[in-house]
Amino acid sequence: MPSAAALNALWAGLLVEELRRQGVAFVAVSPGSRSTPLTLAVARSGIAHVVHIDERGAAFAALGAARATGRPAAFVCTSGTAVANAMPAVVEAGADGVPLLLLTADRPAELRHTGANQTIDQVGFFGGHVRFALDLPAPSADVDPAFVLTTAALAVRHATTAPAGPVHLNVPFREPLVPAPGEAEAPDAPHIAAWRASGAPYTAAVSLTRFVNAAPLADAIEGIERGLVVAGEGADPQFACLLADRLGWPLLPDVRSGARVGVDSPAACPFYDLALASDAFAAAHRPDAVVQIGRLPVSKRLGAFLAAARPRVWATIAAGPMRLDPAHAVTHHVNADPAWAVDALVSTLDAQAHGAWLHGWRRASEAVAGVLSDGYDARAAVTEAGLARALVR
Repeated sequence: MPSAAALNALWAGLLVEELRRQGVAFVAVSPGSRSTPLTLAVARSGIAHVVHIDERGAAFAALGAARATGRPAAFVCTSGTAVANAMPAVVEAGADGVPLLLLTADRPAELRHTGANQTIDQVGFFGGHVRFALDLPAPSADVDPAFVLTTAALAVRHATTAPAGPVHLNVPFREPLVPAPGEAEAPDAPHIAAWRASGAPYTAAVSLTRFVNAAPLADAIEGIERGLVVAGEGADPQFACLLADRLGWPLLPDVRSGARVGVDSPAACPFYDLALASDAFAAAHRPDAVVQIGRLPVSKRLGAFLAAARPRVWATIAAGPMRLDPAHAVTHHVNADPAWAVDALVSTLDAQAHGAWLHGWRRASEAVAGVLSDGYDARAAVTEAGLARALVR
């Protein structure tokens, strides 16, 4: 089990490096004891940075860099009253729409409200002056470190999506804060190792408008046979069907999507949830790509299936910067109106044949439908599930 110090170094390094890959080009650091993991991570990252003992001045240095370049800049400080000194810069960034990221180190939850030195209530400290705020957990081996990477991407999206502005990440660390000389580093999971080797952001930001070519996302999914289109709430049923048909992929419609009933599509697999109850079917039908339209589906089984599959391309299409990614595995976040974003994709993609992959999902869905029909038609008694089925039909 990695030590607290090794986990501190891992999480701080992941956070700073993904911020760099997401476009953060400058960091102002006011060092202190509790922020040591973040300070060391900045020093090792290659990001341009300054070190200034006065937090108020450092916060304004980051604000000035972001204002001058138009790129998000970050401010790092230690816990306690150090955080309060950033307030003037935060207010100015919020009023002027400047993308500023505040990384404030903190004591872990068990030391808050105990009288511990340099401990104030930092959660939500900047109130309505920030576009987004998140209190991270203390580094733990029980949490997938990909959470740190997707949090960095989420923070930059909120800071740079109109209206741009400041974002606050409160980052607690447990002691010992840094590893002892010669202490082993926390090992990387395979997906973290792949991220390190790629040099690319863990979650790519894709912004589509009616006037921008959809080719970047189309190129990522073009030619992949084993893919899935997942339609959630907010997906337009017509466009979801068009995309699935164009790709030759199964369409898995959530109950809230409007695409589960009354849709005539050769790609629709409305009974996917019960089909995935078969371990053999699930094991043989792991996708290589997923395009998720609208909100997250309510199916817990589908969520666990996709998280275990961890497809190499996983795109979410939804308006706004929110992170629709509980598995921390999304590779492309498309901030766009789902209807016209999917329309742009359909117009860009070449039509793919409907092959064995789609037919396998269709057969499974139809088999489940047959079992349900036989079961409910044979029952004389009225049941809640049977009544719901009859009303829908």
